Amino acid sequence: MLQVAFGQSKYYSDNLKQNVERGIRQKLRRGEWLTKAPFGYVNNVKTRNIEPDKLKSRLVVRAFKEFATGKHCYESISQFLADHGVVTRNGTPLSKCAVSAMLCNRAYLGFVKHHGEWYDGTFAPILSPDLFEAVQKRLRERAKPRKSKKHHDFPFTGLFRCGECGGMITAQWAKGHGGLYRYYRCTKKNGKCEQGYLREERLVSQVRVRLQQITLPDDWIEYMTKKTDEWEKEENVSSGSVVERIRGNERETQEKLDNLITLYLDGDIPKANYLAKKDELLLQKVSLAHKLDSARQERKNWVEPLREWILDMKKATQLVSSDNFFEIRDY
Repeated sequence: MLQVAFGQSKYYSDNLKQNVERGIRQKLRRGEWLTKAPFGYVNNVKTRNIEPDKLKSRLVVRAFKEFATGKHCYESISQFLADHGVVTRNGTPLSKCAVSAMLCNRAYLGFVKHHGEWYDGTFAPILSPDLFEAVQKRLRERAKPRKSKKHHDFPFTGLFRCGECGGMITAQWAKGHGGLYRYYRCTKKNGKCEQGYLREERLVSQVRVRLQQITLPDDWIEYMTKKTDEWEKEENVSSGSVVERIRGNERETQEKLDNLITLYLDGDIPKANYLAKKDELLLQKVSLAHKLDSARQERKNWVEPLREWILDMKKATQLVSSDNFFEIRDY
């Protein structure tokens, strides 16, 4: 009985939802307003639609005309409406968001909005299209783009510390010799420091000297890369045979486990012997799985790090003559 009651309530709820949606669609087809009338209109119970309020509609037109002159902002329009008795429930002037919503409300042109979509309404509009568009133009003109924080192009900030006091090295722009140059200096936040400013060109020269100390000749890099490829092939052959042997042992162990289960289900071995042998085979499977992972990772334990080190040395050689300071910093 409870399930029947739940089914009936669900059926009633679904029908009610469909009827409400059907009624909304019919009102939209007739161009009727769906909810409480916006400011400037009143709900007409007889026609089940809205119509302009004689006094408030004039205030709406007056507010739009004042804003269209370009001499007002949201606050002044809010104060204008407050002076004429249009306030919130608490008696305070309308907020800027409320004024903005009113100035953008296309309902004053005779449209109905439902789920973000506008429909033609059959009620009388309050504003003319020209006045409404003039206000929208003013709103677009007053719209200010969000100011983004200016980022300075200092590639080596946050990378070095002062050799005297240990403070971080910062940077700044400075004018001189008819141009704009980047200088690096100590922040001097750890106390007294005698270090002065350093031009970016001199700092880059010092960085390149350090890079030169870890570079390798091109023929060395070529030989080491070729040798690493040979070692990798040999390691693949060796590790491949090891992996195949371990996989064979895994298959053999799984077959033993399957046979053991069959013998136990047939009643050929006692339960105690079955459990002991099963534990032994399961531990053996875990051990083989660990050996398989180790065999797969064995090549990466020395071949891949060696290859990465060779590539780093090659990149250091390229960066010595590079003008991409950000790439040098990231290295």
